[in-house]
Amino acid sequence: PLSIILLVLLFPFYWMALTAIKPDEQLLDMEKYSPFWTWTPTLKHISALLFQTEYPRWLWNTMMIAVCATV
Repeated sequence: PLSIILLVLLFPFYWMALTAIKPDEQLLDMEKYSPFWTWTPTLKHISALLFQTEYPRWLWNTMMIAVCATV
């Protein structure tokens, strides 16, 4: 029972990580490509998030507020 619970709890994290490294064509075509695995991982989406958006500043702001609120 513990392994089933662990699988259910960890699957969303696996799915998020897999979605982050899949190329665009594998994200859109679920019939041709397996939805549970990728053979050609890419860091394109992560690079776009970090360098083409304001995400690092938003993350810094969130962390600063969380630390200040905790202190």
